[in-house]
Amino acid sequence: MTTRTQLVAEAQTWRGTPYEMNQCVKGAGADCGRWMFGALQNCGLIDAATDVRTIEIFGNNWSCNTDDEKYRRYIFRMLRHSRSILTGICQPTHNILPGCLVLVRPPTSRAFDHGGLVLSWPRMLHSIPDYGVSECNASTHWLWAHKAIEAFDPFAGAE
Repeated sequence: MTTRTQLVAEAQTWRGTPYEMNQCVKGAGADCGRWMFGALQNCGLIDAATDVRTIEIFGNNWSCNTDDEKYRRYIFRMLRHSRSILTGICQPTHNILPGCLVLVRPPTSRAFDHGGLVLSWPRMLHSIPDYGVSECNASTHWLWAHKAIEAFDPFAGAE
């Protein structure tokens, strides 16, 4: 059985992968949701029958001016057994465990449209254009700080 430490170690191997929309190739290109898919799949935390190609394709500006929680549904499909463990405004005082996935809803969107994997809260990995899979401090990073977040634990019920 995969542990949180193993998932975080696998996530770290994706660091430096360039941002590439709708891709999931470690070292070559991945977007913010698909690199997490790859890390979870490599750790056996996603049903082997789930293929990244079956996940919805995202177009440019897909999250602008919409209430469609497309990204959230994408995460739910990856983590069928997961549960939401926190909903609120991003704060450094949250107790979000390593290996949890956190989604963010920036003020420019009416839907959750970005995500990352917690290394040690508030340190996390996410993938954004020009930086790829990189580390950030969610409590101070412009994309995360003081924004609406929702956290999911892929180990819910497994520990």
